[in-house]
Amino acid sequence: MRRRSHGEESSVTPSVAPSPLVSCAQGAKWYLAWVVELIEVESHRRKIVHVNQILVRADSPAEAHRRAVAHGRECNRSYRNAAGQRVRIRFLGLRDLAVVHDDLEDGAELSYSSQTVLSEHAARALVQPKRKLGVFTPRRAGKVDYMSAGIRQMLDDELGPGWR
Repeated sequence: MRRRSHGEESSVTPSVAPSPLVSCAQGAKWYLAWVVELIEVESHRRKIVHVNQILVRADSPAEAHRRAVAHGRECNRSYRNAAGQRVRIRFLGLRDLAVVHDDLEDGAELSYSSQTVLSEHAARALVQPKRKLGVFTPRRAGKVDYMSAGIRQMLDDELGPGWR
């Protein structure tokens, strides 16, 4: 199908081609939202950005959007880290909001991305060995400490100072 240029009339009527938003979300109950948060620590020039993926239960795309934004706004907070510096977390908005088509069960597809490659070798380059998958790599402390002093104390009490 050829894309029409600006000012050209479409030969497809809305009754023949429903809105993609309506057809892709029809009957959907679950959505996946990418929530963007900005984390600022007093006296640090660099800022940290988290893009969190959250599940949203809703009966329509509009409700999913409202609920995702509400969840994002719940992240707004301010506290002090263990060094006494003010940490501020602000919800900036949504990066994306997608329909989850599968039932939520083991093996359900929540999201996908697509890209075009020129060879199988290029496609295989996207695959990581087990040791490099996020769940198997140790978490390294960042240069900016944005952990709450209270949570750090709780972890120290429960796990001992060696957990860090």
